[in-house]
Amino acid sequence: MSRIFLPIYRFFHSHKALMYIAMGLSFALFLCFGLKVQYEEDIFSLMPSQSVESQLAFSSIGPTARPHG
Repeated sequence: MSRIFLPIYRFFHSHKALMYIAMGLSFALFLCFGLKVQYEEDIFSLMPSQSVESQLAFSSIGPTARPHG
């Protein structure tokens, strides 16, 4: 792993202007992609919808009347 990162560090250590340019460009790129993310406020769309099997499984359990008292 040091074979990858050590030459990159040495290059940017001697070329500081390129380091700041690359950092600014990557920041701008991340900012551009981050602003394109659209959030959805409907949290129920994340939940799975009821399937036919689950509706059939609980169809025998109906509303039961509770005795008063």
